[in-house]
Amino acid sequence: MIRTPHEHTRAPHGARPSTRRGSIYLLVIIVSAILTTIGLTTIAVVARELQSSRLVGSVGKARMLAVSGVDLAGHRLTNTPDWRTLYASTPIVDAEAIGSGIVTVTWSALDAAPLSPVSVLAEATVGEATQLMSVTFQPRAVPFSTLSHAVHVAGDIVFSAAIVYADAPIAANSNIFAMSSEIDADVEAAGGVIGGSYLGLTSSGSGFGSIPAPVLFDDYAARAVPIPFASLPSGRIEDVVLSPGNQPFTGVTHPAGLYVIDCQGANITLRNCRIVGTLILLNVGASSRISEAVLMEPARPGEPTLLVQGSITIRLRQFLLSEPDLGTNFNPVGTPYEGVEDSTIDDRYPSEIRGLIYVSGTLSCRDRAVFDGVVLAGRLECSDTFIVRHDRAIQKTPPDGFVEKYHYTVQPGTWERAVK
Repeated sequence: MIRTPHEHTRAPHGARPSTRRGSIYLLVIIVSAILTTIGLTTIAVVARELQSSRLVGSVGKARMLAVSGVDLAGHRLTNTPDWRTLYASTPIVDAEAIGSGIVTVTWSALDAAPLSPVSVLAEATVGEATQLMSVTFQPRAVPFSTLSHAVHVAGDIVFSAAIVYADAPIAANSNIFAMSSEIDADVEAAGGVIGGSYLGLTSSGSGFGSIPAPVLFDDYAARAVPIPFASLPSGRIEDVVLSPGNQPFTGVTHPAGLYVIDCQGANITLRNCRIVGTLILLNVGASSRISEAVLMEPARPGEPTLLVQGSITIRLRQFLLSEPDLGTNFNPVGTPYEGVEDSTIDDRYPSEIRGLIYVSGTLSCRDRAVFDGVVLAGRLECSDTFIVRHDRAIQKTPPDGFVEKYHYTVQPGTWERAVK
């Protein structure tokens, strides 16, 4: 059939509703896609937030664990006397599992001196979080309890016809005996307190305390200037001054006055002399002695005065070390006394031993013995005047070898977070 130009062709019945349904379907797909995208984005955001939250929590835990690692390091430094050797090539805390994390703590020090500060770096990892904390520990010496005593002896103390005075306790790790003696001091003995006339408090079954280890002599000898025994005239230190500024035997001085003499079993005598410093006497003969008039004192606070490997007798018969009587200048240039040095021989000095002394064998005090410090010995025998004025400063700054341990505490102001 032929259509004229004015005739219109009708769409088939139902074509318009089908198009409408397709548009709605497409719209649903688009909306669903948008909602899916929003959902996936929301899930991703939530996942990231959860991951970030977990990371923040791990960072906090790692930081707390690093602090715990520092505390653990301080405990080990304090309670491990040979920690410098033990941890020479390994960390103080070596990748140890603590709680939910891993901790490592390393250390460094300027030098090997016992009182040198120690820096530690703690690294703690929890999950993906790692935190580092650095701090500096300052060691504090915990002295032998024996340094709180005027006298402390590893074995027995025997007083015989003695007049004894001390302004701090006299103690023994064994027994204290007194025959025909008057003891004007508090006394403590891990064993018994027997006989005598005791004017102070007495205590039995108590008073046990530490005495230096044998290695003490090796440690001090290694730091000291050696004086050959053969260089001493007749084995004597007599009518001389021995100090950081004066060494009359070989001329080689030590800035802190540390001198060591190996007597090789021979007897040595210190007589009518002044010693400023630390004198270490090794392998002394059984008849070695300090006699007549002697003034001994440390050159520096915190150093001992006399260390004797073996036994020695003290007989200070003279009350004064007299320059006019002996014809010797005991405060020459380089060795002042109470800040004064001169070239004259008209001064007099007290005859006594100041500071800390330790005799590993028997210390025998005859005639007269006067100390201003602390006396430690393996055994003490006394049969005349025996006076000890306790110096509490020795306990505050104990010398090397007279320390129970070093307590490590955090130096204020040194806590800081570190960057790896």
